[in-house]
Amino acid sequence: MKAKKIFQTIIGVMALIAIAGCMPRIKGNAMEKEEVRRMYLEIYNDGNIELIDELFAPEFVSRNQGRNPGQQEIKDHETMKIVIREVITAIPDIELKIDEILVDGDLAAWHGSLSGTNTGPLKIAGKTIPPTKKRIRMEVTTFLRFENGKIVETYGLNDMLSLMRQLELIPPAK
Repeated sequence: MKAKKIFQTIIGVMALIAIAGCMPRIKGNAMEKEEVRRMYLEIYNDGNIELIDELFAPEFVSRNQGRNPGQQEIKDHETMKIVIREVITAIPDIELKIDEILVDGDLAAWHGSLSGTNTGPLKIAGKTIPPTKKRIRMEVTTFLRFENGKIVETYGLNDMLSLMRQLELIPPAK
């Protein structure tokens, strides 16, 4: 009798482990912190831009006041890929670091920094500047909303003032 109870417990635990292992990392409309981290680090640090097709809903909107005119609101995968390729081309050694992630239901937010060396043409403030060879670091905050496990909305806030000062496009603070 005791052996049967132990056997049933073991089978039950094994079934739970099997089910948990098959479940996607996205739980309902909420994304886990590590999925958010993986998503952004793979796209920027690893250059896996095609991941956008997997993670973003077909109909989404991505807003960012730090983007160039005409790119501040993006609603399609191809334009998003172009913008990210431009950043990676301008800063090939780009490193995105995420310091904090908050997830609440279908909403998430992360804060971190983007750093690297500007060795390619950089589109900023509506102009393309030649490579400066300067090392930069910019604070980044992004808010996300999910539906059915896909990103449907993002809003990014980048410290463009600091970036422009580091690139000597505007005078340093006094």
